[in-house]
Amino acid sequence: MTAKARAAGIATTDGAYLGWSAHSDGSDRRATNGPVLTFNAAAGPAGVDVSAWNGPVDWATLHSGGAQLAYIKATEGNSSTSSIFTQQYDASHQAGLIRGAYHFANPAVSTGASQADYFVAYGRGWAPDGTTLPGVLDIEYDP
Repeated sequence: MTAKARAAGIATTDGAYLGWSAHSDGSDRRATNGPVLTFNAAAGPAGVDVSAWNGPVDWATLHSGGAQLAYIKATEGNSSTSSIFTQQYDASHQAGLIRGAYHFANPAVSTGASQADYFVAYGRGWAPDGTTLPGVLDIEYDP
């Protein structure tokens, strides 16, 4: 567990929340070899958040391992879209996960309104169908 994670109140690897992941090398950055379950199963549903950095995801294995939901990065700032968003979004749903899209905000490049418009234009699949989560914002201190 990293000092950064401990400072955020995360005491154990399975106590992390969406957006945090802990790795065997002690880092708290995303691994490029796949997503990490990031919800404490006792506290709520198990889920992952993924982006193009994760590459191809074995959604069936994640689902059989207990993952129930996934957030997939769709956009960043107001000029970047994930090259594999559609594949990840559709494949997670086909494997039985409830899925949603997220936008990685970069306050240094444009206004929040501009980025929200970009996310709405390039994210997709929002529907009141019981299998789609609402869009979310990932905003970090220093993207």
